[in-house]
Amino acid sequence: MVAPTSKEDEYKDDIVKMLYAFVRCRMFSVVDKLANATSKVVVEQALYEALRISRAAYESSNGSLCELEDKKVVKAYVAKEESVKWLQELLKQDVIRGLEVCREIASRALTFPAKAVEASA
Repeated sequence: MVAPTSKEDEYKDDIVKMLYAFVRCRMFSVVDKLANATSKVVVEQALYEALRISRAAYESSNGSLCELEDKKVVKAYVAKEESVKWLQELLKQDVIRGLEVCREIASRALTFPAKAVEASA
């Protein structure tokens, strides 16, 4: 991920990091809900679901969200409380901007990290 240039970027990166684990595990529903959210309520439901699943996996015996076909384990990551609070506050202040940010976060979670792109070239 790109080095954060502001606190807002740090918050976004933190949520992207959590959702990226879902993408690697082909658990797209949470990311899709966030990308297609049309209200604050839908965003909060998607975030809750992502946080709940991540937290449960993180607290499991090995902390994995899934195991890939090549036997690599994808570790769960739980976004920081301040990142989630930031997004919730943004949605309270300006729901349109908040929904745009949610789409940006979801899109970024679906991309390959720079390391993976360089390795395949």
